[in-house]
Amino acid sequence: SDTVEKESIPDTSEFATEGRTLLIVDDEAQIRNLIEDLFSDRYTVLQAADGHAAIEVMKQRRPDLIISDIIMPGMNGSELVRELKSNPFTASIPVVFLTSKVTTSDHISGYELGVEAYIPKPFHPRHLQAVVNQLISSRQSLRDYYNSPLSQSDLYNGNYIQEKDKN
Repeated sequence: SDTVEKESIPDTSEFATEGRTLLIVDDEAQIRNLIEDLFSDRYTVLQAADGHAAIEVMKQRRPDLIISDIIMPGMNGSELVRELKSNPFTASIPVVFLTSKVTTSDHISGYELGVEAYIPKPFHPRHLQAVVNQLISSRQSLRDYYNSPLSQSDLYNGNYIQEKDKN
């Protein structure tokens, strides 16, 4: 029969960050540089001062995750997310809002736009690192799953079987 052994489940506990790219979007250069310092040992870090600049950066390289402020001149963070989520090529890029807009209503608006996480400024560096690393890891786990035979399998009576063999 077409069963999939449990050993074929990929181990993503130690996910690879090599080759992963973050895009930091904030009008304050000091904040962008601080965030780059936090992540440059594990990720390639790109910077943009507003949403328009971020779109231009993404024409050259697609980031694995975006950390963005909301309040910026030009294209703000909310407008950037609307633009990203309306484009099939960029819709799946996770976005973390890092912002001084801290009301519950601000958070809800961000999540309704499609933002994966919302971190208020001032922020704790470890909090931002934990959120970013978890989002990158979970996206890699999803990629691994959907590129494996397990995505076409189901657990039935303690065994992994192919969907087509279920009936």
